[in-house]
Amino acid sequence: MSYGYEIHPEAQKEYLKSIEWYLERSDFATQLFIDTIKHGIAVICNDPKMFKKSKGRYHELVLLRCPFTIVYKIDPLAEKVVIMAIYHQSRNPKLKYR
Repeated sequence: MSYGYEIHPEAQKEYLKSIEWYLERSDFATQLFIDTIKHGIAVICNDPKMFKKSKGRYHELVLLRCPFTIVYKIDPLAEKVVIMAIYHQSRNPKLKYR
């Protein structure tokens, strides 16, 4: 069963900021980033428990095509995942949990 999703406002800001950064460099890289994030979210929604718990109730999907990690939590009653961070892997890892 596929879950729905929502993106936390801070994660949305991170995502849009990353798109802006990519747009300044390459249309191809921007599209690759967008497609990779969309695909990652679709995989998470298809089977949210597939990915390891990293801290408390947070799960992580480390993306292979872009240096980002999608941090999310599962709301089983609402059957949705909440994307908490779209986190560049070069940043301080302690900051990816809200």
